[in-house]
Amino acid sequence: MNTLFLLNRRQFLSATALAGAACLASAQDHFPSRPVTIVVAFAAGGIADTLARLVGTLMSERLKQSVVVDNRPGAGGTIAAASVARAPKDGHTLLLASNGHAVNATMMKQLPFNLLTDFVPVGGIATSPLVVVVRNDSPYKTFGDVIVASKTKPIAYGSGGAGTLTHLLPELVAANTGANFIHVPYRGSGPAIVDLMGGQVEFVMDLVLTALPQVAGGKLRALAVSSRQRSAQLPDVPTLAETSMPGLDAQGWYGLLAPAGTPAAVLDRLNATLNAVLAEPSVIARITALGSAPMSGSRDAYMSLVRSEVKRWGDIVTARNITAS
Repeated sequence: MNTLFLLNRRQFLSATALAGAACLASAQDHFPSRPVTIVVAFAAGGIADTLARLVGTLMSERLKQSVVVDNRPGAGGTIAAASVARAPKDGHTLLLASNGHAVNATMMKQLPFNLLTDFVPVGGIATSPLVVVVRNDSPYKTFGDVIVASKTKPIAYGSGGAGTLTHLLPELVAANTGANFIHVPYRGSGPAIVDLMGGQVEFVMDLVLTALPQVAGGKLRALAVSSRQRSAQLPDVPTLAETSMPGLDAQGWYGLLAPAGTPAAVLDRLNATLNAVLAEPSVIARITALGSAPMSGSRDAYMSLVRSEVKRWGDIVTARNITAS
């Protein structure tokens, strides 16, 4: 073979490799070149929106560029996720993902994206446990009492809607304990709590943040929380793992995803920036006040959580024949 051809080919391959490395370095060095947008699948004012704005404000200071929140509620989070999946793969458009997106991967048919292949991880933000609440005059003193009683007579519970964690967690418990629960869906957890206090349902599993005022006001009584550790807001309330399902840790969670194909250097910078923000004492205090806990860590660890949640809730959706309607 021609020696000159071999040399030219080697030089070309070497130059190509160097150019690729230079592009990766350039992607990180010049990122962000414009405002970063966090797309949130919920309306302004809720916990997802609050978390996005909390970390976005402080990330903007570290990135030396604006971070804006774009609220795109609707279709169970599909509208927001689809818009990010189609966005340029440069790290300037991120999805505030939650456990709802993991549920939709199985529950919603013909999604315009695949959560596990059309997105790549940036990092986790927070976990948010649910708390089992009953009326203050309820005869049930523990959640174990509820489970035992349901095996004699079905017990109705209220949820914030079909396919929400407030629906799926009781179904997970029922599947693993033999409890007999009747699901009563509402348009949001607020109406479910109202009917709980009115006696139309016997219990609700709701976010600590939204249930806490009624517990503190003496209208509701907390029986258990769904996290592995007790809630900082309800330290005297046992976990479901302590009382009913050993080893259970089932919480709401929030984190950031980017479109697949986003350069690794950009993702690493975003992850490092996010973790630095989550380590700030003021952020830890604010997240704790929201009934949640910071969830910093590596990109791989966050994606492992997403995959495991898709499987966990997908199994429940299939086994219990749960639909979005």
